[in-house]
Amino acid sequence: MNSKIIIISIITPIYNSANFLASLIDTIKAQTHEYWECILVDDGSTDSSFQLAKAYAKEDSRIKVFQQVNKGPMAARALGFSKSTGQYIQFLDADDTLHPTKIEQCLAAINQTPEGVYTGFHFVESTTNTKFIEPWRRVQLQENPFLDLILNWEKDLIIPIHSFLFRRNIIENFFQNENPFQTHEDWDMHLNFASNNYRFTFINEPLAFYHIYPESNSRRNLTISKKDTLNVLAKYYSLTPTYRKPIRKRYYDYIAIFCAQKLKGQLFDWKILFSNKMPYIVRLIGILTSPYHIFKFVLTRKK
Repeated sequence: MNSKIIIISIITPIYNSANFLASLIDTIKAQTHEYWECILVDDGSTDSSFQLAKAYAKEDSRIKVFQQVNKGPMAARALGFSKSTGQYIQFLDADDTLHPTKIEQCLAAINQTPEGVYTGFHFVESTTNTKFIEPWRRVQLQENPFLDLILNWEKDLIIPIHSFLFRRNIIENFFQNENPFQTHEDWDMHLNFASNNYRFTFINEPLAFYHIYPESNSRRNLTISKKDTLNVLAKYYSLTPTYRKPIRKRYYDYIAIFCAQKLKGQLFDWKILFSNKMPYIVRLIGILTSPYHIFKFVLTRKK
């Protein structure tokens, strides 16, 4: 093989994804950069995903399939990474897609920064296949990425993981530590990279497509999702002492949101407020002051 050929490892967890595999393979094969390997990791599916994936692998030697008991998407990505050989890593969930020139454009820009590239994206409504954006959302990180991710993630900032093309070394460093989260694993990865001062070039074009379905993995267990939200903040409260004040602020904001949702009849287990991994005194203050934070949150939303 020509030593100048750049191999991209496209790593995809699949969990009961049989209905999405055809479009997944299509979007990968449509890439204008043809030197790729696709690592499919079946995460304990109970449908025909694994069998279909193996059938695709028989048709194209660039597709490789592995299987594990159900451990969640980040564990599947970690296994896929351990089996990959590419110089660059493209994560792609089974129900999402890429613009045909996504990888090619990212490779053209990647020498501008040491760690990687990320791009704009569009939502895609699954039933009509309509692409759209939410005007209040943004993708590009501000001057202080870590602070931006702490204070604004899922408020006005959202960056799907498949918007990125990563250099291999930073993914290798990330997977040296076990990821304990079943949800919000993308947020944790973004915060990890920002806390290490990794920098990424931004391409202001919608080259990644995030598909919206009636049910998604992120909505499978709202209790786990809310607990993981608080525990991600607890993790970086411990790891980044200089950012404890903004992390506490976001922690109290989330408590206010969860309490307000409970008052509106939405799913919320009160035990989460006591069982998350924030220091005891921070949890106690958050609980005792929750009426104030709810009031402040409601006022902020009305502005």
